[in-house]
Amino acid sequence: MGYSDWSVQRIPSTVKSAKYRIEKREHDYIIKAKLCGSEWEQLRISHLNISSDLVHAGIYACAPTDDGLSCDFNYITYN
Repeated sequence: MGYSDWSVQRIPSTVKSAKYRIEKREHDYIIKAKLCGSEWEQLRISHLNISSDLVHAGIYACAPTDDGLSCDFNYITYN
């Protein structure tokens, strides 16, 4: 049986800085963002049917409606 991830939050174009984190709950991975000093908010949830606690993650960015998106990533940390 396959699964799909769900996007549940839009990020306004006025947001110029954000922090992201991934939380694991059994086989569900919850991606959260903290926008401009706000509280952590859920962006996506993905179900991965894997048994390992080690998951490789990286950076992905796209423009949902038009080309010309510019993104700068300052750092990434792993805990």
